[in-house]
Amino acid sequence: MREDVYAVSCPRVDPVVRDEEIRMARFDALRGLAAVLVLGGHCALYIPFGWVAVPFFFVLTGYFLARSWETGFLKDGRFFSALRVFFVRRFYRIYPLYWGYLSVLLLLFLFSGLFAGPFFSLFMGYFGWLRFFGYQDMTMWYSQFWSLSVQLQFYLLIPFFLYFFRGIGRVVILWLFVVLAPILRVGLWFLFGDLLNWGDFLSLVYSCPLTYLDAFALGVLAWVSPIENKKDIWDGLGVYLVFIAIVLLSMQIYGNPGPLWGVSLGFPWLMGNSGQWVWGYSLLALFFYFLVMGVGRDDVLSGFLDNFLFRYLGRISYGIYVFHLPIVLVVLYIYGARDFRLDAIPSIPLTAFLLALFASVAVASLSYYFLELPFLRKRPAYG
Repeated sequence: MREDVYAVSCPRVDPVVRDEEIRMARFDALRGLAAVLVLGGHCALYIPFGWVAVPFFFVLTGYFLARSWETGFLKDGRFFSALRVFFVRRFYRIYPLYWGYLSVLLLLFLFSGLFAGPFFSLFMGYFGWLRFFGYQDMTMWYSQFWSLSVQLQFYLLIPFFLYFFRGIGRVVILWLFVVLAPILRVGLWFLFGDLLNWGDFLSLVYSCPLTYLDAFALGVLAWVSPIENKKDIWDGLGVYLVFIAIVLLSMQIYGNPGPLWGVSLGFPWLMGNSGQWVWGYSLLALFFYFLVMGVGRDDVLSGFLDNFLFRYLGRISYGIYVFHLPIVLVVLYIYGARDFRLDAIPSIPLTAFLLALFASVAVASLSYYFLELPFLRKRPAYG
């Protein structure tokens, strides 16, 4: 059994440690479910709202980075030592699988004549900004990496922010970031609205790192916010949260008319109706903020998330993220698709989605045990 497998059944484990491991296992389960949502969103829109897992991953990333930085890396207060360990651990977690996959693709592209110009930028993780500047050669072989590019840029910022800003001041700044994010989206319209057609502009907003400033800020807030350990305040907020959720859901339904609003939960991909692209991302980030707070503190969804399958999917979720798009591409081709834009993929039977899901889980499992885990075991310890 891996040393980070959750020792729920071991009676000798300290109760505090055991509770922490159970809580982290539930976050793993959420990651696994989010990975399945993304796959379903890419597989002929079998899960039309699956794309919302992307901002959810960003909220989770902010939460885990803040949590690990302050509880693991900065125990002795030595900033540069902690920073070195932080980035080395991130490197071992991300780049072995990332570069391994890209190297295989590079060989395939070179021998098949499918090589794409911006492909080299992927090796440094800057593809998101290249898309931002107009290089949008998107293919289902590697277009999933735009979101990893966004995460990498926040990896560089969050440790410095947490170290140099302390106490209530950083909480205020983080909430200012949340307020600033929709303003920045409006700013993108003033900069690019007249230069791009509507679809390209919405795609630019969707992939721009600035769009998710609120998601990462709320993830960090889920760890550092002073209300985290004040249950009376939390209970009071719950009443307002229900009211706000009802109002905003009504706005989403109004902004997304038509027969598909129900199956997309009011959040169609790119959210092009009624200004959703301005406020919809923030609404999603706020929802996931409260979800993370609930799972992290009050055992929200504990019965649902205490499930070995969900936790296992979370453990291999990075591999699912990396491999699912090319697997979906092959499966859709087998079932007759030739145009692989999300809005052009023909209807396919449920068996195609299940085949893509099982194949992604199988490949991700092999990747985890034979490629990722050996490097994870080489990571330096916290502190």
